[in-house]
Amino acid sequence: MNRLHSLGVITGYRAVVDPSLSGRKESAYVFLKARQSSWRELKAALLELEELEHYALVGGEFDVVLLIRAADSADLRRILFDRIQAMPGVVDARTSIIFEDGEGPL
Repeated sequence: MNRLHSLGVITGYRAVVDPSLSGRKESAYVFLKARQSSWRELKAALLELEELEHYALVGGEFDVVLLIRAADSADLRRILFDRIQAMPGVVDARTSIIFEDGEGPL
């Protein structure tokens, strides 16, 4: 373990929390098209979302993929319409509701 730490392979530890048992029963992937010139400002705004579990800057049809965990569908709607779509640099947003998710072997 010490060797893996010293090599930088292990960078930290975290608790794995069940979203539904922690009060976040609604999950969605949000795909954003963003103005490239405003990425840093958009990223800063996204990182203020307590409901954001993961983000990725990606190539392809969309620029950013978010994993959002909300209390319920009304909360998810509020986050999407009132917060994310109002952020600077967001051009378009698409949402896919998650019915079931899990971890892979890695």
